[in-house]
This record gives sequence, structure tokens and C-alpha cells, in this order.
Amino acid sequence: KKEIDYMGGAAAVLARARDDYKAGQYRWVATVTSKLVFADPSAKRRLEAILHPLIGDETQRQAEAAVAAQAIVFDVPLLVESGRWRALVDKVLVVDCEEATQLARVVQRSAWTAAAVRAVIESQAPRSLRRSCADAVVYNDAITLAALEAQVDTLWRRWL
Repeated sequence: KKEIDYMGGAAAVLARARDDYKAGQYRWVATVTSKLVFADPSAKRRLEAILHPLIGDETQRQAEAAVAAQAIVFDVPLLVESGRWRALVDKVLVVDCEEATQLARVVQRSAWTAAAVRAVIESQAPRSLRRSCADAVVYNDAITLAALEAQVDTLWRRWL
């Protein structure tokens, strides 16, 4: 560790992460961060302690900037885990699929291994709990994108 710090390794890694993030290249940063964070629950808590207040401030800013009659949609991956989001919103929609489908989709779109994706899934609230907190559930398993869009559109019209 000391040798890497001495050679400027830690600073170089942080600079690369910052530059990639600013350039919109999130995959590398997300991959490195998630591998570290999901391997160590205390690291995950430290990262959440940094990010969650920032996310809360930004969502509050967006909500305050919205027009009064305008519907606001928040995509909250950890809605159940946060313990506070449900009380802040009028409706909750959960888009659900079988765990095997979720695993395959994440592996396909990311550089993660199946084992890494499984670790993330296991660290999250179970599907049954997420569904129980929802006002509506859309099942996104073995359907086309057009069918998914139609389900969401129908629900959106009903809720508005």
C-alpha cells in the first residue's frame, strides 16, 4: 500500500475515476466501486453515507423545481432498503422479473461476473418485499419492450 501511494497510484486511480465520471464513462467507475463495496458491507455503508444525502438533496431540489401540477417520477433502486422513500411519494411502481432474468440482463449489460451480480442481488431487499411495498407491479419477464411500454402507459394514464 505504501509503495502504491508513494508512486502516486492511489491518486492516479482516483483521478482516472473522476475524469471518467465527468466524461460520462460510468461503467469503469461503477465496476470498480461495486466490486469493492459489495465485497465489504462496511464499505457499502460508508459509500451509502456519502451518496444518500447527496441523492436526497438532489431529489428535493428537483421536486421543488417541478411545476405544481406536474407528475414527478423518481427511479429509486433501493426504495425499500432506504426506509424513508415510501412515505415521500404518492405511488410506487415496482418493475419485477425472475431473478434468473435479472442476473442474465445485468451480466449482459455490464462487465460483472454472474457471482458479482448474485452478491448484489443478495444484498438487496427480496423481490417479495419490494412487491409488497408497491401500489402496482409490472412484470418484465418474457415480454417485449413494446408490451412493457404498453403496461406502463396504461398504468400511467390510470394514475394521472
